[in-house]
Amino acid sequence: MVQAITATEAFALIKDDKAILIDVREADEFKGEHIVDALSVPLSSLEDGFKILDLPKDKIFLFQCLRGGRGQTACEHIQRLGLYQNKIINLEGGIQAWKKSGLPVIKS
Repeated sequence: MVQAITATEAFALIKDDKAILIDVREADEFKGEHIVDALSVPLSSLEDGFKILDLPKDKIFLFQCLRGGRGQTACEHIQRLGLYQNKIINLEGGIQAWKKSGLPVIKS
């Protein structure tokens, strides 16, 4: 079972440098707006995208999408691979919940 946390809980983890935020929306969605410091790794190329990243072993992998569904799928997929010992968490409600909580995004 994948753990899900609220936007404010996610913000605290990111602010305290305990988590890496991974945005699994497609590149055009990310380009339109995204959360500060998020890494773009689209769900459609998640496994290959992860292989090229040098992610720290001591950080939480915090997945995020638009509303939470793709983030959940990404969490489950990365857990099934069994290649990472990192804690894996989904941002409940995705970037929509983040914005609804009044947290900052970058818009292009």
